Amino acid sequence: VTPADTDLAVPLAAEYFDTATMHDNSSNNSRMTVPVDGYYSLAGRFTYSPGTDAGDAHHKFKKNGTTLIEDFFTSLTAVTYQQSFAFNSIAYLNKNDYVELIVANGNAAAVLDGATFKIFYIGK
Repeated sequence: VTPADTDLAVPLAAEYFDTATMHDNSSNNSRMTVPVDGYYSLAGRFTYSPGTDAGDAHHKFKKNGTTLIEDFFTSLTAVTYQQSFAFNSIAYLNKNDYVELIVANGNAAAVLDGATFKIFYIGK
């Protein structure tokens, strides 16, 4: 649950694979830190639990904790099934920049059931 209209950097407790050591499961686990300068593809997904009340949500990518890369606005619907929202962006990042997946709900009763964050190096 996220307090209404408060940005929450989503902790990522597991990895499918991390070939460039961009993520640490125990220290700053909301961050993906890039190893080289270049363009990166960012992909996020949030899933809300059944029964989440209607309201607004912002799904974001932020660089280095403050710089907004992209903000995706979503209207949640009061339904009895899971709702998933996928979003993506491309950003130029410098070596050691980090990106976080951010959620901000306009509805304090929204229940986040899961999140996925993928980042891929495209090139210079």
